Amino acid sequence: KVVPMETFIVNLAGSKGRRVAKVNMELELKEAEAEGKIAAEIEQRKAQIRDIIIIILSSKAYEEVSSREGKDNLRSEIKDTINSFLTTGKISNVFFTEFIYN
Repeated sequence: KVVPMETFIVNLAGSKGRRVAKVNMELELKEAEAEGKIAAEIEQRKAQIRDIIIIILSSKAYEEVSSREGKDNLRSEIKDTINSFLTTGKISNVFFTEFIYN
């Protein structure tokens, strides 16, 4: 089961507003938690989750997110950060469904 997040549009770090990233992502839930408890918690805490993701995304420079390795590191950082405060379960993966930057 996956939980889609709304679109994120952020200025990338160090760009003085000249580089913007538009990111869509979905959070994959661990199978054991797929019965709805973790999905309900994510829905209830969506503002907090969005805030954390925005902070993480906007702290990255273009060079950090433009490579596959950079995206993999970003995916891990988002997953680990969200999992650090969820109480009813964990997410197992973060999928980028759109990742555009200028």
